[in-house]
Amino acid sequence: LISKPPGTRDVGAPLRYWVQVGSFSDRQNAEQLRGRLAFSYADVHVVDVLDAERHRYYRVRMGAFATRSAAEARASDSARFGLPVVIVTE
Repeated sequence: LISKPPGTRDVGAPLRYWVQVGSFSDRQNAEQLRGRLAFSYADVHVVDVLDAERHRYYRVRMGAFATRSAAEARASDSARFGLPVVIVTE
């Protein structure tokens, strides 16, 4: 491997798990949700993503978690907010 795409994990690095609770086209909406969840969780952040069609999205995620079971526990706990919860890996 000569190079890797930006934002991808290093070859051989362990998978990390994230709990995604929202994806928005408006950064302000993502920041509002992040602020609401930050009262309960210290690891909430907004990830800026540009897709293949050059659309920008702001994803609200928690983590990273070393194991899927840890991410599932957080997803279960955060479901009390009534948000769609998705576990993603990197």
